[in-house]
Amino acid sequence: MAVRWLSRLTSSHQDTARTDRDLKYFAGDTNPNLLVLTDILVTICLENEDVPYVQGMSDILAPMLMILDGEAIAYACFKSNLVRLLPYFDGGPGMSALLENVRKLTEHFFPFFYSKLCEQDMVNMFFCYRWMLLDFKREFELNNVMRVWETIWCRHRTDRFHLFVALAIMKVRQL
Repeated sequence: MAVRWLSRLTSSHQDTARTDRDLKYFAGDTNPNLLVLTDILVTICLENEDVPYVQGMSDILAPMLMILDGEAIAYACFKSNLVRLLPYFDGGPGMSALLENVRKLTEHFFPFFYSKLCEQDMVNMFFCYRWMLLDFKREFELNNVMRVWETIWCRHRTDRFHLFVALAIMKVRQL
């Protein structure tokens, strides 16, 4: 049991040491915001035995903490968002279903592009994995990421907005 907790602490600390260091909010080796980031992640994992720490959690939490600038509110926001995200982490069943939905939509809306993906043996859509896992955090500048996240997370009219964003990226990149 203690080994599992130590592993979670070590993993979260290693990730937070690399998370968004180019942003002023997280810059510097002794930045207290990095400790807050680690504390939230460890707390989430310790209070939920079934929630392992997985790479990518710090990438989702960091902008929340920066924008909300408060440990308690960032914790609450991240914890509520985990309900949606957990099936996607660590190759969970939700990610397989999500990538299959992206595949079907690509086949339907972009048949020529889909045929190119077939030729390259890329219909598993693994190139979309990071997009889905991090809600496009690394695909856009931070201000635009926050707009995309707000739309995804509020689930206004659909809880599948991230699928439309993925299709839009493919549409732009296939031209």
